[in-house]
Amino acid sequence: MNRNYFNITLESVGLFLLVSVAWIIGARELYDTISNFSTQWYWLFAAILYTVILNELFCHRICSHNLFDVDVNRVTYKVLTFLLTVDHGWSPLTVLCGSHRNHHMYSDQGNKDSLNWRIHWYNLCLLSPISYIYQVPTDYPDKEKFIAQEQARFKKYNDDLWTFFVEHYRLPLTIIFWAVLYVIVPVVLFKLILMSRFIMSGLMTMSAICGHYKIPFSYRNFNTNDTSQNNLILHYLALGTLSTMLHNNHHGRPGALNHAHKWFEFDLGCYIIKLLRPLLEKRQS
Repeated sequence: MNRNYFNITLESVGLFLLVSVAWIIGARELYDTISNFSTQWYWLFAAILYTVILNELFCHRICSHNLFDVDVNRVTYKVLTFLLTVDHGWSPLTVLCGSHRNHHMYSDQGNKDSLNWRIHWYNLCLLSPISYIYQVPTDYPDKEKFIAQEQARFKKYNDDLWTFFVEHYRLPLTIIFWAVLYVIVPVVLFKLILMSRFIMSGLMTMSAICGHYKIPFSYRNFNTNDTSQNNLILHYLALGTLSTMLHNNHHGRPGALNHAHKWFEFDLGCYIIKLLRPLLEKRQS
């Protein structure tokens, strides 16, 4: 591996260790929950919903795809941004918003695609701890122009003081958040926060690889200029909430509220977004 791809700083090593701990404990809790499914099933469903709402529905679909005009002054936005940031999944919000459109513009086009799992396997595919200390730079075409456009497009997030605060201090805030939960409600820390982080890594691995590689029962509805695929089995494994399991639909209509295109494609995430919308959208003056 190219040594230039390593990023060894106090913060990057700290985040690497934190997410490693989340993976280890989260994997243990997932095994325990599945082993005792009859008495702990609700924790599994709660963890899936928690991580999908934060990462997929709020960060990805609502914010990075501009589904509606989010008001950064709403309490719901501040709470979700904090939880997203200390989750270390798709966060930081400003980073995903500033880079995600690249994936739709250059999907499957080698290292032009910032989410190409064949190259960036350590990062947005697995959401692994490695991503904090090792990065392969994306070859952005017209990089300066693209960055300027995205900064203007997501100016309200980039200029928001709360968003800056939680992202800038995400390492100490995570430690404090985990410590408080450990003292007050340790079961929430272990069964919800850490287990959901490990689950999200698995879900995004399936989404990144199976969403761009034809496996049994995969199919396409849209003739997109990439290899994106839908897979109903994986979609319903994520309780029908992770719309990127309907990946071809997502690439065919990335800004759609409802990612279902055929009668048997049920997008539960769409209805959760509808519930969140009144709590996040800017009020009409």
